[in-house]
Amino acid sequence: MAFGTAPVPLWPLYEQRDGFGATTVTVAFAILVVGASAGFVVLGHLSDHLGRRRVVVPALGVALVAALVLAFWTDLAGLLAGRLLNGVAIGLMASTATAYLHDLYRQEHPDRARSRLPGLVATTANLGGLALGPLIAGMIARWAPHPLTVTQVGFAAAMALCLVMAVSTPETVDRRAGAARPRRFALRPGAGALFGSASALGFFSFALFGLVSSLGAIILRSSLGISSPLVAGVAPFAMFIASAVAQLVLGRFGAAATAAVGTIAFPWGWAWRRCPCTSRRCGCSCSPCRWPEPEPERCSRPASRGPVRAPWTARGPGCWPCTSWPGTSAWDFRRSCSASW
Repeated sequence: MAFGTAPVPLWPLYEQRDGFGATTVTVAFAILVVGASAGFVVLGHLSDHLGRRRVVVPALGVALVAALVLAFWTDLAGLLAGRLLNGVAIGLMASTATAYLHDLYRQEHPDRARSRLPGLVATTANLGGLALGPLIAGMIARWAPHPLTVTQVGFAAAMALCLVMAVSTPETVDRRAGAARPRRFALRPGAGALFGSASALGFFSFALFGLVSSLGAIILRSSLGISSPLVAGVAPFAMFIASAVAQLVLGRFGAAATAAVGTIAFPWGWAWRRCPCTSRRCGCSCSPCRWPEPEPERCSRPASRGPVRAPWTARGPGCWPCTSWPGTSAWDFRRSCSASW
């Protein structure tokens, strides 16, 4: 999962290297989704017949090849091919790894067959991986040379390590004879309304995920004047970490309660992002959707302000964004306070 979201802060660098625009970025992101969908629908059921490890190991191998393709095939065709292979690997791993965790836990703890721990571990691993991918890539792009190559080589090494660990893990499913055909999808009687509402919520949530993952860094650069890959990695990291924490905290209350909270929080968060607000502390606008001209003198640190230092400001120790002070209500990532990221 981390490998899949790693390019989020790197898209502007790919644009510069290969000379394409935002439309091609969305295509490169969509190709991963196509590969993941194909791997999940067409091949995801194979672990029930062939065994969990016999699917996880090839999936890691495909991901390893994808990382090497992205690292050393340095043009647009290589980017698209690597993203497609990455998607296929995600599709193979998405359901198989979760089922593998459940099987291994039940083998070790047969008296805890109904435990929720494997599900919590799988949720944390999935969302935590989605969060760490852009953060790691953003840090590499900020401080390491040749970030496009170093990022992919680093993930290739991590994939090779996971491959070795998977090979040494015991199999939990005996190979079954007969054709391995996908099971037919069907809803339980009376579950149509619940399935429809959950599908709609998931659709809009992952649509936002797709927007942030494909165009987030480009929006930061073109609309807000923030070109730092570290900021572009921190933004999706915060979103996915919040998702993981929400799953862990709200999961104990059941699926219906969790879905209700998500249904309320999703439009509220989107509306908060769009509505202007003003901080009275320093007299400068903190609106997420209105970006005034830089006013360094209004965001510089008076002697009366607290001791908190903002290391990510353009003017170094002297420039303080509004959110460094108590009582402010929104992030002020303005051009005057963000250039050094």
